[in-house]
Amino acid sequence: MNNIKNEKGLTLIELMISIMVASMVISMLLSILTMSLKAKATMEVENKLLMESTIVAEKLKFNMFELQAQKVELISDTSTSTIIHITHEYDILLDSNQIIYKDNSSPIVHILTYDKIAQQITYDSGSGPVLLHDSNVLVTYQDELSNVVSSIELISFDDTVCDFAIEPCYGGVIKLTLTISVLFPNGAVLVPQTYVTTIIYKSIPFD
Repeated sequence: MNNIKNEKGLTLIELMISIMVASMVISMLLSILTMSLKAKATMEVENKLLMESTIVAEKLKFNMFELQAQKVELISDTSTSTIIHITHEYDILLDSNQIIYKDNSSPIVHILTYDKIAQQITYDSGSGPVLLHDSNVLVTYQDELSNVVSSIELISFDDTVCDFAIEPCYGGVIKLTLTISVLFPNGAVLVPQTYVTTIIYKSIPFD
């Protein structure tokens, strides 16, 4: 009886082809993983910057609501800063005869400041300026081409009724154009992103 021994194995060429195919698959998987990580990092950066711009707008709206702001005035707008006064000018009270009257004896003025040199936005409610954003957030005034990329503007509903350039207004829009970046402790800076938010306020004057 003949014993036939069946030996199975890989030739050198087959082994090389298997290694090449495996290398290609691993390379594709690594590329997909790298792209996924980059996309995740980009999304996290964009979400972080968007969140910071939202925080500024929401804190400003909250402070104005708490103040019951009645008028807003542009005090100055220069290459170094924008200063805006937000005022609760009067209260509506009842006298001893239950007659409604306007009491403007104790106006309250809050100060919104955009420091273009320090790249910070602060809000002073009377106890000193407080940042409206994290301390490592930068609100860039000009880009590398000296284009203005961040601003706080006051826009009147009707310039024929009230013009912010010459007087306070009891109604209007605060437009925040914020180019925001984040400075990390190691000196790295996120690529700036620009966000625009508008805050509408309206007060009916009491005569």
